[in-house]
Amino acid sequence: MAESEPSSKPSKNALKNAAKEAEKAKKKAERSALLEQQKLELQQQVEDDFAARNYGEGDNLYPQTAVEKWIPLRNIEEHEDRECVFRMVVAEAPGYVSTPMIKFAVNIPPELICTVVGVVKRTSEKIQSTTIQDFELHARRISTVSKAQLPLPLQPADSEGPLPSEDKDATYEIYTPKIIGAPTKGGSSVFRLDYFYRSAYLAQSPQLAKQMAIQSWFPRVIEIGLVFRAENSNTVRHLTGKETKLIRKVYAVEPFKLPAISNIPRIEFSEGVMMLREVGESVGDYDDLTTPQEKKLGQLILEKYGSDFYTLDQFPTAVRPFYTMPSKKNKNYANSYDMFMRGQEILSGAQRIYIHELLVERIREQGMSPDADGLRDYVEGFRYRCPPNGGGGIGLERIVQFYLGLPNIRMTSLFPRDPNRVLP
Repeated sequence: MAESEPSSKPSKNALKNAAKEAEKAKKKAERSALLEQQKLELQQQVEDDFAARNYGEGDNLYPQTAVEKWIPLRNIEEHEDRECVFRMVVAEAPGYVSTPMIKFAVNIPPELICTVVGVVKRTSEKIQSTTIQDFELHARRISTVSKAQLPLPLQPADSEGPLPSEDKDATYEIYTPKIIGAPTKGGSSVFRLDYFYRSAYLAQSPQLAKQMAIQSWFPRVIEIGLVFRAENSNTVRHLTGKETKLIRKVYAVEPFKLPAISNIPRIEFSEGVMMLREVGESVGDYDDLTTPQEKKLGQLILEKYGSDFYTLDQFPTAVRPFYTMPSKKNKNYANSYDMFMRGQEILSGAQRIYIHELLVERIREQGMSPDADGLRDYVEGFRYRCPPNGGGGIGLERIVQFYLGLPNIRMTSLFPRDPNRVLP
């Protein structure tokens, strides 16, 4: 009996599978075509978007200039028909801006911090369900400043609680711990002590605690208190009325020269380096200045600008702490400054890093771990957004010393302390 030849026709199952695959391929092609069309439309919108430069991510989309001023919302009535800048958490897009700009604005999560620039306009009717009912802001520029990792570690009851104060312009004096569990600046120059059978340290600076207060939405904070630095500094600078005249008479000091505020010199670090090189000083581009070089630069500033006070801006990143914001113009420099009187430093300050990823990167670059004791809680707060912030620490005794021209800072303190003096 002859064997039957196999059928060349596909089975019903094979036909069904082939039809399914063809349908999948068709839908995939349609989706790809739709996505490509949407992409082209979006690209065309961006190309045709007259407001493309007026919105986006980043605080420096339109950086604040000398003529711009941050306006508290409750003071908005004073700025009717004037452009103002303010920060807010929940953003909308009123006005006549472009459609892509509106889409950008309405999709900003409420947890983000934004910068909004606009013109204040009085409304003809009261706006319902708002705190400010007589004015609205016609937005001109919108940018997101600080992102937050979602979800936030908050309960509904926390967000519904009353605000701690109605005075949003207040400067809060805070008191930070002077005994801490771990050093916060790499472990150098700190005093170690035994604290109930465990190691502890005396605080070098309240800097990290102040930034944690800013994360908690304190608008401004200040602390007047002690700091402890284990530096073997046997110098004359570590540590009014008729009395001022008497001191100047005894020590024969030249009066402190200070021009009008608009003429007080503010120079960049690189310019200061060039001034020192012109008189024979050897200074590297990214090296910190020595004390003699600071004094020499102070003399040059006095001769050129007629001022005993000046600000040196944009210090090299390499000589600044990890929490200092790098300059966007040149990463080798930082948005950091020192203020000087008679050629000697009285204040060191900077814009602080407020972006979590950048902060972690800078900590690791300096050989530290963001998970280390003393840093972990500080770094964690930046995951949930932090407003841009900056500040500095000022030596009050130094101001008195340099203003009066006293030869030694110990003369400005009732009970001075230095490496060789612990009594009385």
